[in-house]
Amino acid sequence: MMNVRKLGGLLVAGVLVVGCGPGTTAGDGSTAGDDGGDAGTTGGDGDGDGGGTDDGVGTTGESSTGTGSSTGDPTIPEGCEDLFDDGEFSCPGSETEGCDFLAGQPDRLALWTIQFYVDLGGTGEPEDNISDFERKAACVEAYLDGLGIEHQPIDREHFYLTASYAQVEPLCRASMIDDCRPNALEGECELLDEAGCWEIPLCSDYGGWRIEPGASCYEADVFAICLTQHYACGDMVSPMRGPDGACWLFGENCLETQPGWQLEPPDCPSLDDWDTIPECG
Repeated sequence: MMNVRKLGGLLVAGVLVVGCGPGTTAGDGSTAGDDGGDAGTTGGDGDGDGGGTDDGVGTTGESSTGTGSSTGDPTIPEGCEDLFDDGEFSCPGSETEGCDFLAGQPDRLALWTIQFYVDLGGTGEPEDNISDFERKAACVEAYLDGLGIEHQPIDREHFYLTASYAQVEPLCRASMIDDCRPNALEGECELLDEAGCWEIPLCSDYGGWRIEPGASCYEADVFAICLTQHYACGDMVSPMRGPDGACWLFGENCLETQPGWQLEPPDCPSLDDWDTIPECG
């Protein structure tokens, strides 16, 4: 029995994480001056000091207290700028191949798990840790909401989301992010044959023993289906019938919810029967 690549289980249940609304677009720092002499203003209610020019356009003021990020990036929520400082993409070593694959196709949608960093040490006061957690959770959710990225909280520190590499890159480079990993190409892996499955790092080929109806021996190490890399599998050894009508035996139960696969059909060999069937050839 075998699985050509070990499939890890990673399915999640969401819990509520507090959120705040996304920041609005930063002002551009200037407005038209009246009659070429009025002072320019900045985006928001800050006091601009730029004087108007002869062509009627005000120059940029020194400060701004308007909505949106002071960095000039409208995707970063107001008040979260310090959490979005540009750093390295937080892709764990085990997922580097998948991150590189998506970086080469930055507009391709994938399922991602994002973990933000919470300082559990803090000052030793519980309210400080809670405040740190709530602020970072709110900033992450506001960023995702602002871009219209479908997402859900997993637990205290994780989000599960569907986005392109281009959309998650600013978030995954933020200092508050500990872990940013692609999990799957939703619905794509299952459509691939064995050769295509090997070409995509986010997919895993899955196989086992196969016996044709009425046959007296089984074929070993046969490709059955391509699955997303982190598809959830059970640990039990599983006799099944496949969409091709053949009977299969797998070392893990990964296919019970896949269309066309039937668990322990009465007209296929039982688990005990498989021990008595020889391998072909």
